[in-house]
Amino acid sequence: YQRRVHGGLSKLIERLGLGEDSDLPMLLLVWKTRAQTPYSFSLEEFCRLGQYGVSNIQDLQKHLPQWRQEAFTNKLGCFRDFYKASFPWLRSSPQASTLDCETAVGTWQVLFPGNKMVAEWCTFIRDQYKKAITKDTWNMFYEFVRSEPNFLEYKADDSWPAVIDEFVESKLNAMRKQ
Repeated sequence: YQRRVHGGLSKLIERLGLGEDSDLPMLLLVWKTRAQTPYSFSLEEFCRLGQYGVSNIQDLQKHLPQWRQEAFTNKLGCFRDFYKASFPWLRSSPQASTLDCETAVGTWQVLFPGNKMVAEWCTFIRDQYKKAITKDTWNMFYEFVRSEPNFLEYKADDSWPAVIDEFVESKLNAMRKQ
């Protein structure tokens, strides 16, 4: 996100002491504020942090690790909400209906570290698909990952976006070649 961060957001990242590791904390803030405008927070959105007892930078620093734990424990669908909340904020502009390939891949790598299938998906998107990611694909990819798919039992006539069908077909072709 560094290429899009400027002004007040840049100062916030600096004051929080995040440096290059600002991607996940910023997405946590997006989730908690329900931010909708790409790469910015409105005053109203930012004031939503008050409901969590955040009134200054120190409070925010204290809450970020708690929010990370909450998001990644997946209780009560927290991770799903966290994941889906990121899409509007990651768009290149408020009018955009898609995420550019680079942003989507980078975000998946942050949100699903160490997940082999997600790493393979990212390689497929970056090297073969090379197109923007729609909101439907973004949301359905979460469901796809959560389903822990068995590629050999995958049914292309299920209601997955075409890009997921293409990914599975590429995986099956690779498996057949082995």
